[in-house]
Amino acid sequence: EALRLAGQTLNMAAQRISWHINTKRRADLTVRDEIAGWKDWEKQTGGAPIVIFNTNTFPVTAAVKLSRPVTSALDEKGCPLPIQNLRSEKTTNETGEDIEGVVMITLPAMGYRTIYACRQAILSPEPTVSPRMLRWGASWLENDWFRIEFDRATGTISRLYDKTRRVEVFAGPAAFGEVIEDYQNDTWAHARNSLTGTVGFFGHGKLTLREYGPVCAVLRAESSFEDSTLTQDFTVYRDKPQIDVHLTVNWQQPFRILKIGFPLNADRTRAVYEIPYGAIDKPANGEEEAGQTWAAVTGQHDDKETSVAIVNDSVYSYSVDGTILRFIAVRSSGAADHFGLKDQYTLVNDIGIREMNYQIVPMGALDRAELTRLGAAMNQPPFPIYETFHDGALPETASYASVEGPGVVLSVIKQAEEGEGLIVRACERAGRPQHAVIRLDFIGRTIETDFGPYQIKTFRVTDDAVTEVDLLEQ
Repeated sequence: EALRLAGQTLNMAAQRISWHINTKRRADLTVRDEIAGWKDWEKQTGGAPIVIFNTNTFPVTAAVKLSRPVTSALDEKGCPLPIQNLRSEKTTNETGEDIEGVVMITLPAMGYRTIYACRQAILSPEPTVSPRMLRWGASWLENDWFRIEFDRATGTISRLYDKTRRVEVFAGPAAFGEVIEDYQNDTWAHARNSLTGTVGFFGHGKLTLREYGPVCAVLRAESSFEDSTLTQDFTVYRDKPQIDVHLTVNWQQPFRILKIGFPLNADRTRAVYEIPYGAIDKPANGEEEAGQTWAAVTGQHDDKETSVAIVNDSVYSYSVDGTILRFIAVRSSGAADHFGLKDQYTLVNDIGIREMNYQIVPMGALDRAELTRLGAAMNQPPFPIYETFHDGALPETASYASVEGPGVVLSVIKQAEEGEGLIVRACERAGRPQHAVIRLDFIGRTIETDFGPYQIKTFRVTDDAVTEVDLLEQ
């Protein structure tokens, strides 16, 4: 309910902005007899306006999904944008094609851009295709940064090669589904530091190349264990070094756990987990640890630091056992059970269909601030607002706040709880001293300051001054 209300509030706030953007440009909105249909109308008007918002305080490059097919898209300067049409999982139009467009776009920090999209007309002579490489096959995907190969028998990753560092990322099968016995534990796993006891692994794999084109390629890996099925859609992009995974499991294993595992090709490993306003290093001893949007295993390979992190949108229990990073995708314990009776009448949690998104992020030395930004962008993704043609005082693109300083993340801009002014809060997330410049373009103010490792700073910004305050705004 909280997420629904927050989403509703965000949508209304974005519309308040988009209503005041001048989307009319040079569009010819005259109704003419010779306009025979949608295609002619799009050519006359230059496409329908769509405002794409980024609520993060750093720039984001993203493949933004639209709820309609797209044949061309222009940015606010009239330059063509990379586009692709994907098979939708829902009915999206009356033609029976059931496709939805995706546009690759770089968005400014805490701002928006206006694009003009067509569903039938082609506004540019040639669709824009980046010079970067994207290739695919029945069991592999490749771009300028990675080559990822899959095992047909198991549906797991058999190889992930980091082309930039020339490193084999994994030491064995990865993204595997491991089933753990949980019958002996209560709902809260009291007195248990680790959750082990492997029953088996998902197998009986099936691979399907779902999508391929100018923007991205998607390969689906399916597997099963007894009555449960696991589907993972792996996406790589032409223009960004990111591996996205959409996971869907139909889980029919009461009193058991599903873990997804990734064995790093390294030794002398340690675990790192995101915590509020920072990160914490832990031994790679297999114990369950709470983390926020990301967790990582890092170690040494040929005397160089190598790492792999998992960034996700909805799970927070991880473990690192030696070289293997795992996260819990589903845990079906008894509901509110404290070592009580377990039988066919017991209510069991999380049986049925479960969906989530995660990213596989190979790295050399662990960039904790970058992982924090990836986690924020996954949990607060860009979104479109479909507009009409109208005049407005706002420009077609704008950025309202940003930070200069590679390890500093701006996390709070709000009204002060008491008194006048705005409260601005930022944190150093890389674990080392940083100099930062915080730009509040929407009020024309700048804050320049130094941060210590993981230091949190809060400022009260009024018309007259910028004052550093504590977390209680005092």
